[in-house]
Amino acid sequence: MKQFIVACLLFFAIELNAQDRSVEDSMRAFYKELCEKKTDGKGQSLGVTMSFMIPCKWATSLKRSIPNLVNYFDYYLSDSITFSFVLLVDKAEVNMTNEQISKGLTQETMKSFVPTDAKLIMATKTKISNYPAAELILSQTQEMAGIKVFLNTVEYLVFYKNKVITMTYSIGSTRIDKVSDYLPKFTILAKGLGGLTYLIDK
Repeated sequence: MKQFIVACLLFFAIELNAQDRSVEDSMRAFYKELCEKKTDGKGQSLGVTMSFMIPCKWATSLKRSIPNLVNYFDYYLSDSITFSFVLLVDKAEVNMTNEQISKGLTQETMKSFVPTDAKLIMATKTKISNYPAAELILSQTQEMAGIKVFLNTVEYLVFYKNKVITMTYSIGSTRIDKVSDYLPKFTILAKGLGGLTYLIDK
């Protein structure tokens, strides 16, 4: 499965040659080199040991006031586009079996995970490293210091033992046309990266 996803990412990178050059030039490095990152189960990772892939050019930054934050990576382009990945780990409110969780991930349940200021584009029940998960594709408009920021995210909520792991891949800009230009390629990248996540049972 891992080899298949990597092959899809490489194929998509080649396909960029037939598309808009400005988007290709700024996105090419993401597909060219991916770096493996890991959590060690300590601190805010709450005992969760996992590996995940991130474009090597994305820089890590933990100087963020985000509850339950384990890792934060971002990358800024010169044309007003920001890419980011946020990893959160929290304790589950109720302990359930994988089968119970999977059955409970209905469309209505997944809609309840959507923040009040976000619009749900698509919700899909899936699995990450063979654990039940919800894949949410969202759009948001936020205002910061009087400036509107347009965001699109691919978010995974992974239900692992008695924990909830949230992986959020985002693209944002003050220009909605820029988000639209990059969004199709970014969505494929985010889905591919999500599929390269592995939870390590000890």
